[in-house]
Amino acid sequence: MEPERADNDPRRGPPPEDAARYQRLKRTQLNREDEEVPIEYQRLVEPHVESFNYFITEGIERIVESMTPVELTHPVTGRTIRLWWSDVSVQKPVRDNQVVSGSRAAAPYRAATGAAKLLPRDCREAGTTYKGALMATFNWEEEGGAGRGMPRNLGGMPIMVRSSACWLSGMSRSELVAAKEEANEMGGYFVCNGIERIIRCLVAQRRHYIMALRRGAYHKRGANYTDAATLIRCVRPDQSSATVRCHYLTDGTVNFAFTMRRAEYFIPAGILLKCFLEVSDRELYSKLVAGAAPGSGAAAFLAERAELLLRQADRPELRTRTQCVEYLGRHFRVVLDQPASATDYEVGQALLRDYVFTHLDPGRPADKLGLLLAMLHKLYALVCGAAAEDNPDAATHHEILLPGHLLLKFLKEKLEDCLGIARELMRKDLAAKPDSVNLENESYMQKLLAKLPDVGQKFEYLLNTGNLLSKSGLDLSQTSGFTVVAEKLNFFRYLSHFRSVHRGAYFAELRTTTVRKLLPESWGFMCPVHTPDGAPCGLLNHFAASCSIVTRGSDNPDRTQLAIMTVLSGLGLVPAAPVLSPPPPPEYLPVMLDGRVAGHVRSGPPAAGLVARLRQIKAAVLKLAAMNIKLELQVK
Repeated sequence: MEPERADNDPRRGPPPEDAARYQRLKRTQLNREDEEVPIEYQRLVEPHVESFNYFITEGIERIVESMTPVELTHPVTGRTIRLWWSDVSVQKPVRDNQVVSGSRAAAPYRAATGAAKLLPRDCREAGTTYKGALMATFNWEEEGGAGRGMPRNLGGMPIMVRSSACWLSGMSRSELVAAKEEANEMGGYFVCNGIERIIRCLVAQRRHYIMALRRGAYHKRGANYTDAATLIRCVRPDQSSATVRCHYLTDGTVNFAFTMRRAEYFIPAGILLKCFLEVSDRELYSKLVAGAAPGSGAAAFLAERAELLLRQADRPELRTRTQCVEYLGRHFRVVLDQPASATDYEVGQALLRDYVFTHLDPGRPADKLGLLLAMLHKLYALVCGAAAEDNPDAATHHEILLPGHLLLKFLKEKLEDCLGIARELMRKDLAAKPDSVNLENESYMQKLLAKLPDVGQKFEYLLNTGNLLSKSGLDLSQTSGFTVVAEKLNFFRYLSHFRSVHRGAYFAELRTTTVRKLLPESWGFMCPVHTPDGAPCGLLNHFAASCSIVTRGSDNPDRTQLAIMTVLSGLGLVPAAPVLSPPPPPEYLPVMLDGRVAGHVRSGPPAAGLVARLRQIKAAVLKLAAMNIKLELQVK
């Protein structure tokens, strides 16, 4: 038996009253009322949380603004009926009668409406999904009448924990503990059927940048197709994207390619050149041959190819811009599913607006023509050897597809699908019993809306399985592997999910190691050692500690572009001249700003000086941002 220790023995421990006082002080220090989750933890999940906040606030508003109303014609009256969405919003999760009802834990958390707040802990314990109602207003209008609307619940939208739509947003550590959550809860994940899941960050092609590539797969596009092409990924303000290409053919001509509902379509570039502005062949020829110095071998090559390109539109019915747009409208009327009342010109304009350089303002067709000319110049330079092929694996040609941006693209497609389904249902009713379709009768519209699919279930399926069910493919190279389970084997394993970025499931099937190499320009952005062994080696990387992800653009893009143009003009930029004016001399280089030809700068020392000065400005801005972050950490 161990001998009894004396009262003054240090191994005996502090007296009971001192130990109790020590525990009280420790609890007071750890659970201060105003203590927040450490900002270091919040920065780890910031790309996920901020992108979802952008999705439910500004992103949804941009979707509603960009969506085109669908139309159908009444077979009896001949009037046009328009259908569209408005007031789309995501509500905070509330407790349902079928979901853990009667729990005492929800008593302190009552919403302003009287419904109990649904917390992530409740969904983990009950094995349900943490989601809020996706509400929207379905609007309809008959030609000559007043527009009417009806609210519609489109299902439950899964909510990211600690986002602005979550009840845990803004809670202190003590409040999180009271809500039965961890004191350092960071969020950034979804609770789906009681399991915590994360949407992976994916590598996407850099937006609004013309890339020149050589791929053997381009030979399979059809007869006379070569391996040379230029492509650009156009991203709209609502984050939906579309990639278009210019393919070089063996006969010297070029075809413009775009994708519509997973099907690829081609337009002769010579015809497309005449669809934007009323220009003559001579003016287009001078613009095309401006990409090479006079007297050089490249100039002779370019002059011959420009003549072949313009001969694509050398037909009596393709002399003017209106005729070329109508030509496109006649060929794409069925594919675009335009109403019968639309003219060929209107159908062609819809094609140019929705599928050709969608990131540019349709009201400025000169910008689209300038961008098409820039793509042709780079394509011809690639073919004749004047320009090198771009490296699609370089970090300078990449950007990150964030979870909120992926959900935005998916939501826009599902809302458009609902409008299409509503139009087809109404069209069938009008064809069978025209008298039964009474737009003034709300009971008919309620029955129609009840037949629309549950959009929330589509999102739950995406998060639970990681599989994408999409008619268009959302301009992505994969249809699976979008989500993973947030494993908590240990804390660092858990954190790695939020800092990981995957190149794409498509590249895992390639029998080459080129895409897995770590290139020098990745330094500071990707961790050089943190990648798994085996099949995902080099494809599943992790952000460096100093890497920061931009989740949204400027609040005032027009003002930002004006400020950038002012700086560039002071550094020697010559603003873009009107398309009908003489082209810039060959010694000038084009300057692109957000996928638009902003102007030209003289090659040589002026261009090098402009680039060096822009790098200095960028470094100064980044240094200022780092100082602000350091000051914020010190304040915390």
